[in-house]
Amino acid sequence: MHLIFYTSQSNIDADKVEANLADIVRSCQKHNTSDGVTGVLFYENGTFIQALEGEEKDVRATLERVRQDPRHSHMHILVDLPVEARSFPDWVMDTFFVRHPELVDGEMIALIQKIYDRSFPVNAKDLVEFHKKMIDEVDTFKILRFET
Repeated sequence: MHLIFYTSQSNIDADKVEANLADIVRSCQKHNTSDGVTGVLFYENGTFIQALEGEEKDVRATLERVRQDPRHSHMHILVDLPVEARSFPDWVMDTFFVRHPELVDGEMIALIQKIYDRSFPVNAKDLVEFHKKMIDEVDTFKILRFET
């Protein structure tokens, strides 16, 4: 098994975000089901944070397909490593839209990336646990789950 976490910046107009996220969810669910890739995607305040997991060749192929999507740019890999087991085994690619800009600020994410790049590697276990808590606390964090 392999795990990749990345962040990227949205190129989607603010008034078209929800419609585009719905399209992304449909596409992810179609491709990821057939490719055996699981994970989760969060969107907030112009920033995507996504986890992809599965067999390494499938995860890398999915990442390349995602990298080509013009709806985002400035992809930054936070974690890219082998793992013993999936962290999101039941999630083909569920997508969450965080409705509170103060929870995930694009400038703060950029600062965190710089700190990690210069100081130490991202702790994959902590990153996975953070995302699981976000999923568990959907109401608390005022997150909407996109369904297709």
